[in-house]
Amino acid sequence: RGWVHAIRPALPRPAAKHSLGIWVVLPDPVSPARITTGCAWIASTISPARELMGKSGGNSKRKGNGFWSGTKVKGKRRVNAPPVMAGKNAKPPPLPIDVFERVLRVANFDGRLLVVIAGTFALMAAMSRNLPPTLAGVLASGWGIAEMHGANKLRNGDPKGLDWMIWSQLGLMITVFFYAGWMMTHFDATEFLNAVPALALENLENQFAEAGLSTVDMPRYFASMSTVVYSLVALLTFIFQGMMARFYHRSRPAVETVIFGPGRR
Repeated sequence: RGWVHAIRPALPRPAAKHSLGIWVVLPDPVSPARITTGCAWIASTISPARELMGKSGGNSKRKGNGFWSGTKVKGKRRVNAPPVMAGKNAKPPPLPIDVFERVLRVANFDGRLLVVIAGTFALMAAMSRNLPPTLAGVLASGWGIAEMHGANKLRNGDPKGLDWMIWSQLGLMITVFFYAGWMMTHFDATEFLNAVPALALENLENQFAEAGLSTVDMPRYFASMSTVVYSLVALLTFIFQGMMARFYHRSRPAVETVIFGPGRR
């Protein structure tokens, strides 16, 4: 079903003669179910769906009592109208090959980005001789590599690549959860403040004094901030990685259709 518009004529026509379109219903006989024009006497006989579509469905002055508007049942007129389309701008669902290519693009981009960010994080943590962040960064990089490996398997026609992608998201989520939990329970605010440069620490003390807070409360304040920050990191990871895993899982039918063919698994 859909609207079919005529090709624009070489010369402009008066507004009263403009054809607003033809509503075509397929696969029943390929013929227009309604034609809407600016001529009231024509619209009065060919607008059977005017009651369903509103005034824009026709310019009938006979209030839907045209020749094609329906049949009389016990003195009343019953409208036999074609089904109304869901929306003029409704988009068709994507083709399986489009879904397949989108999965490959997303997996490659996300995997490479994860390797770069987590690898840099692990390198900086190793330079500062901090073991837990280093391990977390290495594991996160490994999950990024697993995601790219799944994309390569899909490209080679192996549907098990989707399993690699899904587990990479779940594994990254678990890794971030453990790291965030460890940081919230092992964060040493005093050690953190001792590592702050003297000038920056002096500025922090001045800000606390202007806010009417004691500098003795600084460690407790930063410990609370650490809990809030890592809780937010864990929450965002749960949302994003969960959505990624759901995206890969819901793409499985389209991916298998591309690999095996329609109706085969």
